[in-house]
This record gives sequence, C-alpha cells and structure tokens, in this order.
Amino acid sequence: IKKHREEFLPVLEEIFSRGGEFYQRYVLVVLLGDYIEEKYIPVIKEYLKRSDTEKYYVHMAAAWLEAEVLVKYYDYGVHILQSGILPPKTHDKAIQKARESFRLTKEQKGFLQSLKIKIRNG
Repeated sequence: IKKHREEFLPVLEEIFSRGGEFYQRYVLVVLLGDYIEEKYIPVIKEYLKRSDTEKYYVHMAAAWLEAEVLVKYYDYGVHILQSGILPPKTHDKAIQKARESFRLTKEQKGFLQSLKIKIRNG
C-alpha cells in the first residue's frame, strides 16, 4: 500500500462505504499504518468524522488513529479534537491513548487532559 497510496485511496473508500464494523476498522487501521503523514491529515479527518464509533472496534481504531495523529502531528491532532467531529467517548479515549505515549511532553499531556469531555454514564 505504501508504494501506491494515492491509487489505493479509492479502494479504501469502497471498503469503508460497505459500512460494516470491520470494514470501517480495516480502513482506519490502514490509515494508521500507511497514511500518517501531514498531506493525508484531511483524509484521516474525513474518515474519523464518518466513522460509526458506536461500534466498539471502530471506536477503538478511531481513538488509536487520532492518538497517533496527536503524537506525530500534535497541532493537527488538537485541531481535530477541537473541531468536535469525534463523539465524546472516542474523543476522550484518543486523549487517554495519546497521554500514555512517551512521545508527548508533560505540557502537551496536560493540555490534552484539559480537553477531555469526561462523559459520565447514566
């Protein structure tokens, strides 16, 4: 995929559009593994926005993908969080995962903590 990223984007769209939990998870994980570059941030953001994070495995993949964007492209990742495209549960899980990374500074982790939505059940 890495050698043919542009050509593979329509295939990812076709797979994602099938709508099933594992089709969406697959696309998010491929983005995580092969598309974490600045030029693909808009593509990543669009897939995060469209993901059905009510499905557990989609939720976890979306959180993992956003956490990796935060680690590698912190400002873009913060922008995604602040745009409100992620449901609260996925938003907070992404922050949790990013804060567990050794690749962010203490200050970055503190700021991310301030962005948590902290939804309570029932």
